[in-house]
Amino acid sequence: MSPTAHTILSSRRAYEYPIDDIRLSIICTSVVQNELTKVFGFQSAVVAPPPDIFGEVRPTTPPGLILQVGDLKGAEVVPIRAVMFDSRRVIIDVAAPSSAIDKVKRKVDAVLDRFKAQKDQPILTKPIATWDQSDIVVKAKLPNSLGLSSRAWEALSYSIPRDLTQMVSLRVVCVAIHSLTYPWHLHWSHEPILA
Repeated sequence: MSPTAHTILSSRRAYEYPIDDIRLSIICTSVVQNELTKVFGFQSAVVAPPPDIFGEVRPTTPPGLILQVGDLKGAEVVPIRAVMFDSRRVIIDVAAPSSAIDKVKRKVDAVLDRFKAQKDQPILTKPIATWDQSDIVVKAKLPNSLGLSSRAWEALSYSIPRDLTQMVSLRVVCVAIHSLTYPWHLHWSHEPILA
């Protein structure tokens, strides 16, 4: 496929932590919620389990924290769709390229570093793995860019309105898995899903 244009709709990354290395009891307090809301301008803060985007969310008390619709201001504003915490993961979802996620994570870490658990322990340690997912729209000319035979294109073109046959948008979801446990052995898997 020879793409003529692409747009990144959203990017999300899960930072996975060892068991008991995220102190949800402190993160879910109003003091921490208010500080994160103030820094990022979140319009919603709910103590609830996040959706299981990157795997099972284990039932805990408190169940997690979901902060939605905020931004990271800088040279370029980064729209933040959500920052979510569960017992094993911090998930950051932005309407921007995945490179913006690290900037948001550094700011989240800076806010959380101001708070401590019992015996001066951090409420968030270092992640052991990351998981990435992005929603991308790719535009490509059809049929040659997809390698369709003229007979296949003819059959397909009966179901596509004439004004759409020159340019069709394809939604590509790429999922990448990075393991930080063994830095010398980077696991990477991606399989585009066309919808």
